[in-house]
Amino acid sequence: MYGKQGHLVTLVDRHSRYLLARRIPLRTKAITANAVIDMLREQPRNTLTFDNGVEFADHERIAQKTETVVFFADPYASWQCGSNENTNGRLRCFVPRSMDLSQLSSQKLRPIVQKMNHQPRKCLGWKTPHEVHHNVSVAVIV
Repeated sequence: MYGKQGHLVTLVDRHSRYLLARRIPLRTKAITANAVIDMLREQPRNTLTFDNGVEFADHERIAQKTETVVFFADPYASWQCGSNENTNGRLRCFVPRSMDLSQLSSQKLRPIVQKMNHQPRKCLGWKTPHEVHHNVSVAVIV
């Protein structure tokens, strides 16, 4: 995700819609690969699907370090990464294009991601991505 003076790397679990996000200063293959590897360190995963951006040129190292099969979406086929594109659109409510991302620290990004992961979704039967991803139920007191 592009912003003013920075970028966000976002990963979205297709099953649970659980979001992981990290701010990176430059969109280079090494920085992006390190961010993806670090985000996936403790996360269950089988496959990753990237778009064809130059920042994912180090995909072989990502696949090796995370023991994950990496796929690429076809050029100009954003619907093949629909969950991620939809989540990036939702994230724009909190992080508009005009926002200076160099000022967005991980302490400021964490509550935004947490809020998104705790929003109920119709596609999840009104459960939150957090509930589905961690296989927990949150009791509702009426």
